[in-house]
Amino acid sequence: MKAITTAGDMLKAVACVRRFVPRQIAMPIFTRVKIVAENKQVTIEGGSFGEWARAGVVGANVRADGVCVVHGETLYALLSKMPQATPITIASVMGRCQILGQSREASLPTEDPEQYPAFDGQGTQVAALFPIDTLRDALRETLPCVAPDNETRYVLTYVRFNLHGQTLDVEATNGRCAAVYKTDIPYKGIDFNLLVPGNALRKFLAATRLIPGTAFVSISTGGGFTIGVSDIDVTMRPFEGGTTCGKFPNLQGILPKRFVRS
Repeated sequence: MKAITTAGDMLKAVACVRRFVPRQIAMPIFTRVKIVAENKQVTIEGGSFGEWARAGVVGANVRADGVCVVHGETLYALLSKMPQATPITIASVMGRCQILGQSREASLPTEDPEQYPAFDGQGTQVAALFPIDTLRDALRETLPCVAPDNETRYVLTYVRFNLHGQTLDVEATNGRCAAVYKTDIPYKGIDFNLLVPGNALRKFLAATRLIPGTAFVSISTGGGFTIGVSDIDVTMRPFEGGTTCGKFPNLQGILPKRFVRS
C-alpha cells in the first residue's frame, strides 16, 4: 500500500472514525482502525459490534493498493502533532505502516488484515434521502429523551425511525419524558420501522458537525441501518432483542394529537 495525502485530510477521516472505536475493550483488535487504499481512494474504517464507521480521505493520491490495520489512538495522536498542510506518504513496508512527513516520520506496528473483523450489518437498500439539517433537527429534539446506557429497559436507549409514505417519524422516550418529531422528506425508497441506538446517533452528530446543512443524507436498510453523507458512512445494528429487554412504547397512541396553550 502507498498513498499520498495531507496530514489534515487524513486527520479529519481518522477523527470521524475514532468516535466509534472503543478505547478499552476485551478484544484489542477493535481498538484498531483499518486504512484501505483501493479504487483510487483511501478510506478509514473502524468500530465495534453494534456500530461501524467509514470515512474517505479527501484528495488522496493512491500509488499502490493495500491495507494497513493500526492502533486508532496512536494514529490520531501522531497526525494531531503534524502541521495540517504537511504532505504525508502512507506506506506498508515489511509488516509496518510507515507515515512520512517533511520533518517527521513514524513507523506503526500493524495487525493481520485477515484477522480484522468484518462488519456484516451494512444497509443495502436506499430507503430515504433528505438534507442533513432535517436529521439534525430530529435528533436534537429526540436524543434528550433517550435513556442512559445503564437503563435496565435496554430498549429505551434506542430511537425509533419510522418511514411511512413521505413521512418520517423519529421517536424517543426514557419512561419519564417523550419526544416525537415528524417531517416530510423529498425522496423515499422503501418504508421501514427500526430502533437505532441513541449513543451511536450522538456520535454521528458529532462526527458530521462540520458538514454543510444543505448536504443530503441517505438512509439505507436491509441488513442494517446505514447513514451516509459526504464521504462518511455510519452503520448501526438495529435493536434485535426480545421482550425481556422491554418493548418500545407506542408514543403515537400516548401523546395527544393537539396541544393547546392556556
